Amino acid sequence: MGQLQALAVYITELAPAKKRGYIGSFANVTTVAGVLLATITAAVVTKVFSQEALVEYGWRIPFYVNFLVVLSGYYIRLKLPESFLFSSQELQQANPFVEVIKNHKLETFKIFCYVICIAVAYYTFNVFSTAYLASLLKLNYLTSLYISIVSILLLIILIPIAGYFSDVFGRKKLTIIAITCMIVFIYPVYIGFSQKILWLALMCQFIFAILIALYLAPLPAMMAEQVKTKIRCSSVAFGYNLSLAVFGGTAPIINIYLIKNFESNLAPGVYLAITGIVSLVAVTFMKDRTGKNLSQ
Repeated sequence: MGQLQALAVYITELAPAKKRGYIGSFANVTTVAGVLLATITAAVVTKVFSQEALVEYGWRIPFYVNFLVVLSGYYIRLKLPESFLFSSQELQQANPFVEVIKNHKLETFKIFCYVICIAVAYYTFNVFSTAYLASLLKLNYLTSLYISIVSILLLIILIPIAGYFSDVFGRKKLTIIAITCMIVFIYPVYIGFSQKILWLALMCQFIFAILIALYLAPLPAMMAEQVKTKIRCSSVAFGYNLSLAVFGGTAPIINIYLIKNFESNLAPGVYLAITGIVSLVAVTFMKDRTGKNLSQ
């Protein structure tokens, strides 16, 4: 994920100021597209192999395929030049991470808090929801994977559209709307899930995708616009990845714990709404630099 934020910062620095939100949103499109490919691969191996063959050797095949993807990504990374904005400045600090910790704690902490809600939402949507829907609706695992594939496709389509609107209406304004909608609508979404009706669950999953797209699209540009060029990549990567590890990586486990402890399938919706309040407060203290030059 550290390379993801390096990519996000890189393309936002290359993008014209008036299109930074739209172009920057493609960093997250590539991430979601990777999840889509992984989900399709999981569906294919589940469909092709028997349970015994899948456990014995079938699960290894996606890892072999991914090795080729890693090599191609590494090659591309080596060939990319630095952005003009970065290379044109005199960067004196030997260790930008130390600079972030010493002198830019507040900006990085804002990014950390800003990411909390989308970290929980994204991991819930991509990791937890497949098993959650399969258990709740008594679906076989393959059917729940098909639902996830359609939902992720919708997310991929919506992210650039939301990125475009972040350039038109302002990233801070769109982000506040997105988080507010997440807080307001996520509990009704889980009420819809709990009705255990397939078409209603599908509709709720699509609404979930819309909420995530509105939040995820302006994220790369919004984070990049908060910090100076010399420590931008380090600050964004540290704040984002720490939040993702602490809140995103633990989201499926916490959701399972909440459901069992409170004996309610609605508990994950409450948890997500609470994280939304934290991120909403953080965004209100962040700068809106939509359309402005990053070097300013």
